[in-house]
Amino acid sequence: MFDSINVIPAPPPGFGPNVVLLIYAGILRLFQSSLLEFVAIEDMGQFLGNLPSTMDSDLLFMHIDSVHFNEKRFWQILAQEQQRPNRDSHS
Repeated sequence: MFDSINVIPAPPPGFGPNVVLLIYAGILRLFQSSLLEFVAIEDMGQFLGNLPSTMDSDLLFMHIDSVHFNEKRFWQILAQEQQRPNRDSHS
C-alpha cells in the first residue's frame, strides 16, 4: 500500500532498532490527535512522511520518554499479527 510513500526512513548509523522504535512511537504520540482526525491511512502516511519542520524538540523528547517499551512483548505481538490471516484479502 505504501510502496510510493517512504514513511519510515532507515535509522541513522549507530542507532539500534529499539531506539528508532522509541523515537517513532514518540512521534506517533506527539501527533496522535492529528493522526486520529484522518480517515484514510494514505493521508496518515502522507502526514508522517512530511512532518512539520518546526517540531518542538523538548516536547518530542517528553513524548519519547513517556513510551514504555517491552521488547519481548513487542516481538510476541508482531509474531501473532504475522500469523493472522490477511484482512485485506477478499476470500
